[in-house]
Amino acid sequence: QASQLEARASVPPTALRQTAPGRYETTLPLGDDTAPWLFHVTGALQATAGWMPPYAAEFVPGDAAAATARLIARGQAQPLTAPEQAFAPTLRGRQAGAPLAPWLVTIVAWLWPLDIAARRLGISWDEVRRWGRRWRKSGRRESRSASRSVASLPVESPPPAPPPSQEEALAARLKERLRGSRR
Repeated sequence: QASQLEARASVPPTALRQTAPGRYETTLPLGDDTAPWLFHVTGALQATAGWMPPYAAEFVPGDAAAATARLIARGQAQPLTAPEQAFAPTLRGRQAGAPLAPWLVTIVAWLWPLDIAARRLGISWDEVRRWGRRWRKSGRRESRSASRSVASLPVESPPPAPPPSQEEALAARLKERLRGSRR
């Protein structure tokens, strides 16, 4: 049986149910959650126990003036001398920059597939620089001569053929010898 001291309504006797060896539980209506409780357990054993809820932090005994001064210092506020001061528009907003994390994550999300493609395709930094130069040149050319006709655009000549390698030169000499020996 449990009862709440100084409660308006008494708690009816409640049977405890066994949840484990030597452990019994029940659910009780709280009623006034700030009043102390006194528990009387009867059965094979008789026991009495009490429980007192802890005080809220603002009701703990102490120096109220010092606590108020600490709160004022923490909030950088002034004590109010008149009630209308509570509604005065004295608050200043703080300036905050935009967070960089979403922008950086977006940039990484766009660049990551390009990095993977470059690694899989074996694209070197020299090729990337060449593409950048071509892109910049084509952009300048288009902006300078937007009114020029297609026929007047300079045509790039194909790159010169690379000199024959040693293997190709040796193969050509062997072919000449074979042709000469057959005649």
